[in-house]
Amino acid sequence: MQYIPDHYLSEKPIPMELLPVNEGSGQSYGYVLYRTLIPSDSKMITVRGLKDYGLAMLDLKPVQRLSSFVKHSFLTPKSEPAGPGQAVLDILVENAGRVNYGALEVWKGINGSVEVDGVERKGWKIFSFEFKSSFVENIESGGMWLRTPAPANMGPALYKGTFTIPGEPRDTFADMEGWSKGLLFINGANLGRYWNMGPQRTLYVPAPVLKRGINKVMVFELHQPSSSQAITFRSSPILDRTNVTTPTTR
Repeated sequence: MQYIPDHYLSEKPIPMELLPVNEGSGQSYGYVLYRTLIPSDSKMITVRGLKDYGLAMLDLKPVQRLSSFVKHSFLTPKSEPAGPGQAVLDILVENAGRVNYGALEVWKGINGSVEVDGVERKGWKIFSFEFKSSFVENIESGGMWLRTPAPANMGPALYKGTFTIPGEPRDTFADMEGWSKGLLFINGANLGRYWNMGPQRTLYVPAPVLKRGINKVMVFELHQPSSSQAITFRSSPILDRTNVTTPTTR
C-alpha cells in the first residue's frame, strides 16, 4: 500500500483541479479514483458530470465503462459484499486532455453527483494518480510485482518488462496492438496514451529515451492487456487503423 497515493476525504466527488495537491494548485492531468461504500443490494448507479473517460468497478471488478458522450446510468451486478451488506464502488476517471480555445474552464474528473438507486451518495475517498516521474520510479522499483497471466476482464493494472538493445539506439515506434487503453512508459519516460479505437496504434519512441543494453518498459492498462502481454517495435508508425467495433460502454 506504500505505492498508493494518499487519499483525500470529501463529502461529494470533486474535480481534480480542486484536489488539495501540488501546494494547493490542484491536479491538471492524469487520473482520479473515487471510492465509496454502497449497499451490496444496490441496483442502479447514476454518474453525473464525468469528464472525460471512466471505469466503474464494484469490489474491484469492472462493471461499466463511462465517458462524456454516453448515458451514465447502469445496473449493478451481484457481488460479494465488502462488509455486512456493503460493496466497494470505485470510479476511475481519466483526463483525456485539454483545449486552448473556447470554454477553457473545463473541470476534469467528476464535477457532479453519484446517485445509488436515486439517492445521492456521500462520503468519498479520492486518490490522485498523476503518474509523475517519482511515482513511476517508485512503482517500477517496488517489490509487489507478480508473474501471472491476466484474467479476462482484468481491469486497471500495471505491467512491466524489459528489452535489450545490443547496438546504438534509434528512433522507433511501439506497436500497442492487442492492448486496450492506457499509458506507456519506457525508462521512466511517459510516451503517451494509446487506445485500440485508433486511428493511431503506435507511439513514437525517440532514440534519446532508449539506451544500449537493458531498457525498462511499464504499461498502465485500463481494461485488458494483449494476450501475449508483449509490445513490438516498428520502424514506421501506424496512424490509420480505426477499430469501429470497439464499444465505448459495456
